[in-house]
Amino acid sequence: MEITVGKSGTWMNTMILGVILVILGVLLVALKAEALRWILIIAGVLLLISGAISLYGGLKSGLKTDVAIGAVAAVLGILLIIFPNFFEDVLMILLAVLLIVLGIMSLANVAPSFSLDNNGKILTAIVGVIMIVMGVYAILNRQDTADLVMIIIGVLVAVSGVLKLVEGYRAKQ
Repeated sequence: MEITVGKSGTWMNTMILGVILVILGVLLVALKAEALRWILIIAGVLLLISGAISLYGGLKSGLKTDVAIGAVAAVLGILLIIFPNFFEDVLMILLAVLLIVLGIMSLANVAPSFSLDNNGKILTAIVGVIMIVMGVYAILNRQDTADLVMIIIGVLVAVSGVLKLVEGYRAKQ
């Protein structure tokens, strides 16, 4: 199949990308945390390959920084491959802490020195409290959080795919 540039090639490429995104989104929703594990393993393989290439190039050229970066990337890649569940937990804890921090920052923005109207302050406070509650929940239920995160990401990817399909359909006409 030849990829062409221009109006006919652009809509076809957009449609293909849309189909791929919809399929990927559905897979993420269906597999949930298992999809995250596979993503971490694939990232580990890619890091290992990248690290090995950098390590080899650094040893061959004598660049110590390339050797160090290659070694760190290779070790991190191996760890991701061997311990994807650990890194899944680490990611969920980081997400939870981020939610709590963002919630606290939202609540801090409600202070009287900010010039939001009352409705804006109430909404900001509600969002801040929800973020803090979600962060605490995420720390206490990491597996459920991973499932929920992957469902949300999967839905967003699938919706993006549908939008690409619509864009491709419109570009064809």
